[in-house]
Amino acid sequence: MIRKLIKTVIIFAIFTSIISCKEERIKVENKKDIAEKIKIAEDILNRLFKASSQGHVAHLASKEATEDMISAFEPDRQRELFDALEQVYGKFVSLEYAEAYRIKDLEATIIRFKGNFSKKNKVPEIRMTIDYTSKFSNFAIKPWNDEFK
Repeated sequence: MIRKLIKTVIIFAIFTSIISCKEERIKVENKKDIAEKIKIAEDILNRLFKASSQGHVAHLASKEATEDMISAFEPDRQRELFDALEQVYGKFVSLEYAEAYRIKDLEATIIRFKGNFSKKNKVPEIRMTIDYTSKFSNFAIKPWNDEFK
């Protein structure tokens, strides 16, 4: 079960990395410029993590997420993902906005958050992409690195 979950997270991370490498990315210097997208990302992530911590799943609507993300976060997959994340990082506490990059050709924004969990010695990067329609279009979690890679 955990291997399958880790495989899913790695696929998301690879997809994000491929997008980041191929496309011109521009660091967002003023977070006020993307405040709406940050709020969308925070709201969805907080809802997903909080539902999981209460033993529930959060359902994504087509108005807030792409079909790929809705499929990726089907209830069984969501439970597996968040159970595995809890084993590695502990209980979810909060998110802290770190930085964002615009992907020019895709008209998308990659938003990086530093995850705060109960296991303080392990800090993840939680990365969410919001597309040009302001929908959640990609997701990755990996160990924190101060530099965007």
